[in-house]
Parts: sequence; C-alpha cells; structure tokens
Amino acid sequence: VLSHMLIQDELKKGTVVELQVEGLHLDREFRIIYHKNKLLTNLAKEFIEMCRTHK
Repeated sequence: VLSHMLIQDELKKGTVVELQVEGLHLDREFRIIYHKNKLLTNLAKEFIEMCRTHK
C-alpha cells in the first residue's frame, strides 16, 4: 500500500499498476506542527481550521 502521490510518475510511465481492493478502506491520520513562538499567517490559521473541521 503506497501513497498515490508517491507513485504518480510510475503510474504515468506504466511501470506500476493501481489495483482497487473491494471492501478495503484505509484511513490515515495527519498532524499539523508549527512553532509555538511564531505567529501564524491568516492563511495558515484558515488552513488549520479547515483541517480541524473537515470530516
């Protein structure tokens, strides 16, 4: 199981193939990390809020 972004060049070249596995649903968790003593831009704040509220 690999990230689609990781293998997109290989998919275009045809050196690998993508297979969908019926009934297999994988979820990933991501973390947002930022320096606690640095100010965040408004855009960064909006992005963090969007990530927090997205389901």
